[in-house]
Amino acid sequence: MFEELKAQYQQTLPEKISTIKILLQDIRAGKADTSERLRHIAHTLHGSGSTFGYPEISTAAKAVEHAAPDELLKQLANLIRVLMAAAQSDLPVARPAILIIDDDTDITRLLTALLGQKCPDHQVVVAANGAEAGQLLAARRFALIVLDLLLPDTDGRRILQQIHDSPQRDTAIFVLSGVNKSEIRDECLALGAKQFITKPFNPEQIATVIAEELKSPSQVPAAKVETAAQAKAVSMEDLLPILVAEDDDLLVGVIRHRLSREGFKVAHVNNGVSALEALGKQQFSMLILDVKMPAMDGFEVLTRVRATRSKSEFPVIMLTALGSEKDVVRGYDLGANDYMLKPFSPVELLAKVKNQFRLG
Repeated sequence: MFEELKAQYQQTLPEKISTIKILLQDIRAGKADTSERLRHIAHTLHGSGSTFGYPEISTAAKAVEHAAPDELLKQLANLIRVLMAAAQSDLPVARPAILIIDDDTDITRLLTALLGQKCPDHQVVVAANGAEAGQLLAARRFALIVLDLLLPDTDGRRILQQIHDSPQRDTAIFVLSGVNKSEIRDECLALGAKQFITKPFNPEQIATVIAEELKSPSQVPAAKVETAAQAKAVSMEDLLPILVAEDDDLLVGVIRHRLSREGFKVAHVNNGVSALEALGKQQFSMLILDVKMPAMDGFEVLTRVRATRSKSEFPVIMLTALGSEKDVVRGYDLGANDYMLKPFSPVELLAKVKNQFRLG
């Protein structure tokens, strides 16, 4: 196990070297605060080097951390040499690993035990949230990833998108979801998921399928990928305004700014009753709908909208801080096309809006 951890640490060294070199150029150019940033990096390396079996890194980093201003460049050059030597040293190859991203400890313990039996040549690593997953994905490659969509700090689809846009995009990904909706399944498969598995599931069966996947990787189901990609596109010129129902004016400003930059027209109301009144008076292309609003909540608004307009006719994206599985399932059951949790990325919201209209 220690050699595997040491190998993982070694894989992070080239990035650290690159960062130090960039900051070294900045310090030579006289940029303010650069020396403090370098000393902070050295402080981190001082603490981690010996821990992972590289005492020479700790020694060189400590020299940088405490170097006098006129000695800093010399000690940095030495630290770079030490890091490069460590990065190029030979180590036993770490076992390939399976990453499980799920905050349900009962599921992760059971899957870890089953995979340990069925995949003895693979290490099993667990991340309980998106932040931990991000650190692990940045540090090493994985042979297979099991990804829950409902995480405490993010929507699992964000991680799926990040993997899709990274060098690990060919990694086999098994998505776990408590929401069994075709649009979510199609989106995940279009982003490269190999399997979309709804909860509750049979852990023994999933572990067997994973073991078979690792022996002979299969192809992403083409029909599912095409489902999301072959829908008819809509041009920007055809689009009516988007109605945003949200009582946080600051948040509305962020949404309006991002969508307007891309050519969308945006209208705004600050409660559910006003949203229904606006929809009765004017035609809109989409509704971005908060849940907790004065006068009438978003679930009630969605219920009334769907009484007269279908999902294919009029998309609704829920945007809310209510992130429990019960709330998400309720939103989709009432007819939401998509469901985003606050805090959210305006870039991600823009991507979801474009996806509803099949805009590139």
